[in-house]
Amino acid sequence: MTTVLTLHRELTLILLLLVGYSYAYSADSTETEQNKTDYTRGLVFGENYAYYLVPPAGWERDENPLVRLNWNSAFYPQEYSDSTSPVIIYSIVLFKDESMKSGDILEAYTAGYKTSFANLRIKDRDAIITAHDDTLQVRLHWSPESHLFQLIAIHELEDKAVLVIFQARTSKSFNKYEAKLEEMMKSYQYLTDNVRMSYPSDSTDD
Repeated sequence: MTTVLTLHRELTLILLLLVGYSYAYSADSTETEQNKTDYTRGLVFGENYAYYLVPPAGWERDENPLVRLNWNSAFYPQEYSDSTSPVIIYSIVLFKDESMKSGDILEAYTAGYKTSFANLRIKDRDAIITAHDDTLQVRLHWSPESHLFQLIAIHELEDKAVLVIFQARTSKSFNKYEAKLEEMMKSYQYLTDNVRMSYPSDSTDD
């Protein structure tokens, strides 16, 4: 039994790549092959969203655990695997309901951690300004007793928010790698809401 992507999704991806390249070329007329590769591997998309998030130098993107963990993308240093890395950066998209206002998604996300970690410390950090002049709020979640060391950068949109989360296993790893979040977020660019995903019904090959 096989399930394949429809031509609709494939064409959507191609169009998004073309949009991305147009952004890249307009930003820098001396676009290099490496930069074009970065834009291609940094494309993240799903139902009703698409954005760029390019890993820092020496990091790689791994999509193996994404379905299980509901992540849209995951990144870690190339010398490690997803199971051995001392740090990971991943992104998720959370949608608002009609009653939610600005700031509610981040507060709801933090509230979930407060429930799980009674000793959670919370601190808002300086905002990150992307290369495309988006302002991203940054929040620290810190609980050494529970081995939680986390930074969240959030881009809030009208009906959703993109959260990019840096998480470390230890405070030492957090301090060593935390600058990578800001480095990555400089590349962040939200593209469009106009993405529609569709799959055909499962069918059995003859």
